[in-house]
Amino acid sequence: MYWADIAWKSLDLASAVGEGIVLGVYNTAAFVGNVIRHPIETTQAVVNGVASVVTMLAQATGTILRLQVLEECGRREQFDAGLDALVNQIDGVIDHCSDQLAKIPLREKVSILLHLVLNL
Repeated sequence: MYWADIAWKSLDLASAVGEGIVLGVYNTAAFVGNVIRHPIETTQAVVNGVASVVTMLAQATGTILRLQVLEECGRREQFDAGLDALVNQIDGVIDHCSDQLAKIPLREKVSILLHLVLNL
């Protein structure tokens, strides 16, 4: 890679960071505006998000407990099959997320990251 390429990439990243900061501020203001203008819809969206996370955590906890019981009962074949299925599901999620992430432009990735950081 040549110095000019590094300079252009740095300029592109700096531009993306600036754009991300602006979009982060805008999205934060828009969220506050939505809470004021559409409190019911905003509350529903937040509740749906929390419910999704709780559901996923409950499913993960159930799977781990089931695997623990299988292991403690000495059902090694069922334990191994369950663990293999779990690993395959995790690999599938990783592959899907990687594919989706590859479709997102660098500017959008920086924007999302800055939005998350600014809202902490």
